[in-house]
Amino acid sequence: MEDKRVYGGPALGIAVGIMMLAILLTGVAGAAIETVNSISTSTNLIRNHGFEYGTISWTFFTNGKGTYNIASPGIEGKNASKISLSSAGTNIQLYQTGVTLEPNVRYRLSFAAYSTTGHDLTLNLIRHVSPYNNYGLVYTAGLGTGWKNFTTEFTTKGFTRTVNDGRFQFWLAPFAAAGDTYYIDDIRLEKVISTSPVPPAITRHPVNQTVNEGQTAEFSVVATGTAPLSYQWQKNSVNISGAVDPMYTVPATVLSDSGSNYRILVTNSAGSIMSNAAALAVIPANSINLIMNSGFESGTTSWRFYTSGKGTFTAASPGYEGNNAAKLAFESHGTNVQLYQTGVTLEANIRYRLSFAAYSKTGHDMTVRLFKQVSPYTAYMPEFKVNLGTTWQTFTTEFTSSGAVNDGRLQFWFAAFMTAGDRYYIDNVRLEKVNTFSPPVISKQPSNQTVTAGQNATFTVVATGTLPLSYQWQKNGVNISGATSASYTASAITAADNNAQFRVRITNAYGSVLSISVSAQIAPDTKIFQHSIIDSANLGADLKAVGDLNGDGYPDVVVADNSGTPLQWYEWPSWTKHVIDTSSVFTTDMQLASIRGDGILDVIVPDFVNGQILWYENPRHTGGSPMDSWTKHIIGYSKAHDIEVGDVNRDGRVDVVVRPHFGRHILFLQDNPLSWKRVDIATSTDGEGTALGDIDRDGYLDIVGNGYWLESPDDPANPNWIRHTINGSWPPLVSNKVADINKDGRLDVLIANSESPGRLAWYAAPANPGDAGATWVEHVIEPSVDYVHGILVADFDNDGDPDVAFSEMQQSARRRVGIYWNPGGGASWSLQVLATTGSHNIRMGDIDRDGDIDIVGANYKDTSPVELWRNMKENRPTLPLDRWFYIQLAGNHTPTFGLDFGDIDRDGKTDVVSGPSWYRNPGGKMTNSWAKSAVFPNGIHAILVVDVDGDNFTDVIGQKTEGTNLSIYWLEANDTKGSSFTARRVASLPAASHPQGSQGYRVAQIEKGGRPEILVSTRSSACRGIYYLRIPSSNPEAGNWPEVIVNSNPSDEGFGVADIDGDGNMDIAATTGETKRVEWYKNPGTGASTWQAFAVGDFSEAAFPDRLEVADLDGDGKSDIVATEENGLTGGAETFWWKQPANPMTSNWIRTRIISQGSTNNLGVADMDRDGDRDVILAEHKGTLNLSIWVNDGTGLFKERLVSSGKESHLGARTVDLDGDGDLDIVSIAWDAPQFIHLWRNDAI
Repeated sequence: MEDKRVYGGPALGIAVGIMMLAILLTGVAGAAIETVNSISTSTNLIRNHGFEYGTISWTFFTNGKGTYNIASPGIEGKNASKISLSSAGTNIQLYQTGVTLEPNVRYRLSFAAYSTTGHDLTLNLIRHVSPYNNYGLVYTAGLGTGWKNFTTEFTTKGFTRTVNDGRFQFWLAPFAAAGDTYYIDDIRLEKVISTSPVPPAITRHPVNQTVNEGQTAEFSVVATGTAPLSYQWQKNSVNISGAVDPMYTVPATVLSDSGSNYRILVTNSAGSIMSNAAALAVIPANSINLIMNSGFESGTTSWRFYTSGKGTFTAASPGYEGNNAAKLAFESHGTNVQLYQTGVTLEANIRYRLSFAAYSKTGHDMTVRLFKQVSPYTAYMPEFKVNLGTTWQTFTTEFTSSGAVNDGRLQFWFAAFMTAGDRYYIDNVRLEKVNTFSPPVISKQPSNQTVTAGQNATFTVVATGTLPLSYQWQKNGVNISGATSASYTASAITAADNNAQFRVRITNAYGSVLSISVSAQIAPDTKIFQHSIIDSANLGADLKAVGDLNGDGYPDVVVADNSGTPLQWYEWPSWTKHVIDTSSVFTTDMQLASIRGDGILDVIVPDFVNGQILWYENPRHTGGSPMDSWTKHIIGYSKAHDIEVGDVNRDGRVDVVVRPHFGRHILFLQDNPLSWKRVDIATSTDGEGTALGDIDRDGYLDIVGNGYWLESPDDPANPNWIRHTINGSWPPLVSNKVADINKDGRLDVLIANSESPGRLAWYAAPANPGDAGATWVEHVIEPSVDYVHGILVADFDNDGDPDVAFSEMQQSARRRVGIYWNPGGGASWSLQVLATTGSHNIRMGDIDRDGDIDIVGANYKDTSPVELWRNMKENRPTLPLDRWFYIQLAGNHTPTFGLDFGDIDRDGKTDVVSGPSWYRNPGGKMTNSWAKSAVFPNGIHAILVVDVDGDNFTDVIGQKTEGTNLSIYWLEANDTKGSSFTARRVASLPAASHPQGSQGYRVAQIEKGGRPEILVSTRSSACRGIYYLRIPSSNPEAGNWPEVIVNSNPSDEGFGVADIDGDGNMDIAATTGETKRVEWYKNPGTGASTWQAFAVGDFSEAAFPDRLEVADLDGDGKSDIVATEENGLTGGAETFWWKQPANPMTSNWIRTRIISQGSTNNLGVADMDRDGDRDVILAEHKGTLNLSIWVNDGTGLFKERLVSSGKESHLGARTVDLDGDGDLDIVSIAWDAPQFIHLWRNDAI
């Protein structure tokens, strides 16, 4: 096992000691063999990599006893290195110096090795001299007793320019023992050039700009990543034509530009990243600045400087704008330090804006005030604290005057922040009346609404700006007719509305602004949780833990308190109470872990009175019962509000991290269960809130505090952990947690106020959280919480997405215990309140082992019961699948391949779109006539319903074969009722194999950001494959939508879209037609064409593979693939599914047959019975014409449930909730009997 504490090398003083450092550098002790570096290679960065030149270029050191020489033969060539150890040591290494590395580049290391005892070794790549920074490589190789090849890849870190001081090191301690012999050969360190380009990362985001009307404004970005980088600036989320450089200049600004947001998309072959948005403020041309010599162009005129210490005030060059800026240099600290201007005049009841630019060399802050010049120093504006950086930034604040005055003092106050040696710079100070003709500004955004099915949901926005203000609400980007006031009520919310996105655009004569998108969500079944009392003795139990203490496989509950409740545990299922200790007084937090590493859980808890961190040893370690006496051990001495446990230094032993109330983090490293080393983290701050997680994904646990995280150093015993800011606005006292909320493979951070009112938010982790300037994007889950003691993250409803549980303790006004349900991605949340009695440090576990997560709690006060909220998710009844009512939706339809669904006439009901026309949903039970409405122009057949341009008119995508091409048309409704449509050809693709067009089409978000893409499969004699079309963000009416070919292997039948490899990009799976293969195609994430194909399996039995879908069929969290056969016969058509292996890029997908039946040209996948897994819907095109649901047991085993017989389907078995009752109906079109459209209404609900 790797020991990170000592890998630094022969000059690392922390692990070996200062004396060893001196010995190693002078070469007095140990067997150091110096050689000459004279061998060079072309692509391999390691010299003499095969030891064919003997020991040249390599150095061996041990502080024990051993030799390094050459042995023959090697694994390749005649030589290999041989290290023989006659005694062990704490510092044993073979290394090479002078390794040249480029920053942020991917490298591959390979080598061969073995040891005579099979003992391991670790490889490191570090800086050769102090400080011994790691350059990105820490790799432990599990050696055998015979030659083995090893390969690993890493990305360099810790430097920004090419370095040539790398030390490549084989580190044998602490694995090697006396008598060991190690053999190493064929070492290669090479760039990974073609396969792993580095995605772009933004190191400096655009910043807000304030300019006068008519001036230009400049925004810029600095980004890194594999070249070439491409840039695209956006204004209010719309691409700016021609703005494709790192800097963008807004031409002569007008007042309507004020409030606009500018951001930039940076892209390369490895991916893309969107910058933070920067706002533009435009000051009216006739605005009068009330500050004299505002830019210090007249030197120090009109300004006064005072300090009770020592310092100077001068005009320095250059300024933020113009030649000069104010420079304040401080030689010593003072209690009264200020730069000010007097005689400031204000009018009564007028809105003013104060703006300026500033920075300090140290980043120390300052405060700005405007008050009466003489006693009683009445404040004329609220005090404005300015968080300065070390480079120029602009700052703006607004206030409303209360009366007319001419004795104002504008003051920059430094005393509370500055120190000796500080330098402050200030420029462009402006105090102006706020333009009375202002664009709209949203002061209160709409918020998510959670209602029960059938209730109304009301959304409200509050905005300011020059009247009149007009409002237009949108649903899923489409204007809602008549929704033109500050509030909008969506009536009778149904399952079809669940998670629909609502927003409002506010407009006046001077501009417009778009609100955030919010959702209407149907509240989860409140019966999902069943409340019960574990102990009603009202004893108080602010410490809680959940874990299996007695080894029966069921979690037990442990509690304690600081007011006399003993340390005790409750045994599932009777909740029999067993006391562990009555002699100590405990406080706040507790954890369970196996201190002895044998899997038996012990209790780690703080002693409140004696200031001790204790662990209680489970009697099961020595063969006893947890009902027997527990032995108390002292870990160390400290008060503790927080306790977290984990293997911090990766030595295989549990370590403990504590934080006293309003204190700093302390680490206790375990040497053995009875010996612990205390490390006071010097870079921590006073506060509360502790979480452990590998934030930077280097394999080592980091510590998260109140708005920052502490990066584990090379040796965790080093107290100087690097502190990185997440968000500096949080107070000292918080609750926090780490979890991957958005499922991007990175640990995100959740924070809430623990001792005050505040918010609950999560921060999306950046790609490289340890980089300078790395930005954590805040997502507010709930803007109003208070006294949150307890945050849990788990998939409580088993939908695949992490949900967030929280508890507000007794000081809270609302005392809620609840769950925020996450529909996916962490962008919107709905609250379910479980209790309003409050709780403190809730805990979770699958108490009853029924496959879902339960919650345990008790409040902080001394009269609280111990409570259990038992999750009944897996106990809820599923929907029946035997209640179907057939409706002939159409009897005079036309042969077509097109079928989709959408609200065409904006009446709130989902209509059916198929081929040349659409059918209006009659509502209710849907048994009334489905009126055939507008016929699409020019013989075009509709295939998809998608919002193209964000207006209030329905958009449809259609296809038509024209000559040797398949033309794709955008059909836009000419009115909100969809009574007629205008056709615009937007793309011309190779023709499909059938005159009716393609049988494969989808809408999916292939490229991140913007509108979704249109996907179509084609197959002609000249060309074939899957294409996708980008919907232009501006002027889509012009046609010629950009097209990208995904891959030319697929046929023009069905295909599926999903994130198959879990990298955050939507991939595609398809069949290859005559060659009868199933493949998937990896999305490069860059907008590039010709995606790489990976084999899934063969479908050699098929006359022709037909429909295909991608879904997780066995509940393992990975996307599987199901495909059907078209054979035109009444039997023998196969349907298989392929299980995804651990690595989807291999061909080890396991195939399983579902059914052999009549030609199966229909396929759907959906959770029909609402049991949490995906079922398969199949319908026959030939034979008995069965329509069946193949019910999934959750593991990929299917059982048939017949829905209907005797009605032909072709490109059908499509699921959609047409009547809005919350269950899925089934729709099919036909080919042999094309006049019919079939609808099977599901009456399960």
